[in-house]
Amino acid sequence: MKTVSASYARNNFQEIVNTAVYKNQSIIVTRRSTPLVVITPYNRTSSNKRFEDALKPALKLTKKISKQEARRMFREAKEQYE
Repeated sequence: MKTVSASYARNNFQEIVNTAVYKNQSIIVTRRSTPLVVITPYNRTSSNKRFEDALKPALKLTKKISKQEARRMFREAKEQYE
């Protein structure tokens, strides 16, 4: 998955959308190295469901753990589904 900053995504949104659609590639948008959203092609919904299911435990804990631990858990889930 490609990773871009929120400011880059804001300034180059059409390019981000085209990359997702035409290259069939998901893009993670971050702010200060913290993942915010994933922009992914619509046709990949089944893999998105698996990815969301893998992230559910991490999302429930995000208010209880440090940012560093949340990032580690996100990286592990991301690596599992790349």
